[in-house]
Amino acid sequence: EKISLTCVVYGGKTIKWTCEWKRQKSVLHQTNGKQWSFTVSELSSGDYRCLCRRRDDLYSSTKWSETITLSVLPTTQPVL
Repeated sequence: EKISLTCVVYGGKTIKWTCEWKRQKSVLHQTNGKQWSFTVSELSSGDYRCLCRRRDDLYSSTKWSETITLSVLPTTQPVL
């Protein structure tokens, strides 16, 4: 199954952003935009946060977001 996470940045609607996504303490992915879509598995469970930088000024960034917890349950096979 595929999900999308969105890093909400208030203000600056016309500004283009590059965002980093962390699970626990490791940076997982960088996006050219505030949204990241990926296919989940049980290994995807964990605490996620994001930070965004202006593409025209990489020294100007948001703070790390609050953490959200993603829990992916194992799939079960139907019993006949």
